[in-house]
Amino acid sequence: FGTKLDEAQVSNFISIYPNPSNGVFTISTTTDNLEITIINTLGQTVKTETIKNASQTTIDMSKMSKGVYHLQAKISDSTRVFKLILE
Repeated sequence: FGTKLDEAQVSNFISIYPNPSNGVFTISTTTDNLEITIINTLGQTVKTETIKNASQTTIDMSKMSKGVYHLQAKISDSTRVFKLILE
């Protein structure tokens, strides 16, 4: 993009659903290069993935413990954190 996006602008490119979920989240994006990092409540990275040229990706967290996770979505040099609830 050339310029740094703020959190609200990053949100324009990404949607995550259903949330809360039983373990399978769908990420829809309108950007062609998205890096995601999922972090548990202890601050540990439990999953990282780079999504290239895909408008929709499924993240399967069904084997992880139930609870709250944070998903960091990074587009170019801008990051937004989303809260994921695993039921």
